This record gives sequence, structure tokens and C-alpha cells, in this order.
Amino acid sequence: MSKKSIPLSLKTIEIIKTHLATRHITHEEFAKQLKITPKTLNNWLSGRTAIEFNKLDHLVKTLGVGLEELFGDEIPQDYIFHQEAAQVSFRLYKTGVAGLLHNAYRKIGELFMMRISFVLLPRKGFFQVFEHNLKYGKNYYFEFWLISETGIEEAKFTISFTIANIIRIDYGEIVVKSDRVEIKQYYQPPNYQVSRPTECLAKVVTWFDELPHTFVVVSDQPFQIIEKGRISEGKLHHVDDIAIFWKHFFFHADT
Repeated sequence: MSKKSIPLSLKTIEIIKTHLATRHITHEEFAKQLKITPKTLNNWLSGRTAIEFNKLDHLVKTLGVGLEELFGDEIPQDYIFHQEAAQVSFRLYKTGVAGLLHNAYRKIGELFMMRISFVLLPRKGFFQVFEHNLKYGKNYYFEFWLISETGIEEAKFTISFTIANIIRIDYGEIVVKSDRVEIKQYYQPPNYQVSRPTECLAKVVTWFDELPHTFVVVSDQPFQIIEKGRISEGKLHHVDDIAIFWKHFFFHADT
């Protein structure tokens, strides 16, 4: 079966070139990040050849720009639903798996209807992703920091995670302000929220298991992720904001 592909529109090509120019990234450097040849990239950006869906996934992730900014109102529907596994998962969810999850957490059906997405890449905003890295082992805690760019007084981050790299679930949000961090987790009781002093950064810890897994962080402002890597359970003594859904949680230590 032939691989699905689409040609990039002139508008999308200009948006990609603008982002590369703004970040002072050459075509050769971007091609290296995408693990393709400069000739292949130039063919895409000149419209001479179409780009395969799996390569487009990598391009969008590397660029860190939402689909709506990249494609506008012309997001190819075939691209959005090109992963057949997502549709299979949805059928499983509707038939059997949802019942099991509902028994484990009585509001899971309602929560999933609100927060689930089969579009793994965000539609809007700036985003960063990182995946379960087996070099850290099959089961481990992983810490990363979110830092907004200098001069931004407030930045909101939506934290998502994938199940088996098939569906994405929005898990909660962090608002970083000049004097504090506000943390809201969607799977906590209504109006649950935590605020603490901060130095304009938010620390996040998640649990990676043996399943294929990706963390997705989305913001309306440019930002950086500093990956601190695997940490031991003994270092979690500062955590006092723990979620009751899965093994993911946010935290902020005052140190």
C-alpha cells in the first residue's frame, strides 16, 4: 500500500520559511533535524514533491507550531485522521474499554469526552513534545521545567499525554505569572487549584511506564522545556499537588 502524502501549499511553505528565518535556522540545519537531505527539504518547500504523512508529523513536531497556524483553514482531513489505530482505539473505547475505566474512575467517560483528542499534534499555539526514552528504563519518574521567554508577564501551558501514542488527553494546565505559578488539574475535584510563589518557572514530574508514551506541552507563547531527566522517588518529597488520575502530576518546589 502506497504511503499517504500531500503537497505543501504556498502559504504553508512561507510560514515554515518565516519560522526558520525567525529562529535563524538554515535549511541545511532543519533538514538535519528532520533526518532528511537538504534536497528533499528543498523539494517540499518548492512544491516539487509531496510530503509523506509520517514526515509531516516529524516536521510539525520539530517546528513546534500548531496545525492551524501551519495550514490555516486548510488542514487536510486525511492527515488529521491518517493513523488508523486511532479509529480502532475509538471503537474499543466505545465498546468495552470505557466500561472498565468507568469502574476505576466513575467520571472517566465525561472527562474523556471533554479532553480526548485523536489529533496528536495540537491545532493551535506553540508546543514541545518528548517521548518515553528507554535509555532511562521502563518505569521511571521524569522531571522537566517550563520556562517562558523573557518579557512575557504571563504564560499558560496545557499539559497533555498520550496513551500508547494513539490518543492525546489534556491533563491540566499551568499558568506562570511574574510572582506565582497556578496549577489546575482537570481530573481533580471541581475548582481544585494550587498557587505558590515561584521564580517564573514550573517544574513538572511525570511517570513513564513500558507503554509507548509522549508528553505534549502547548502554550499561546513561545517557551522552552529544560529536560532534567530521570529522578528517584526519594526526590519527590516536595510534591504536595498530586493528581488522582494515572501517575502523572505537577509540582513546584520553592527551592
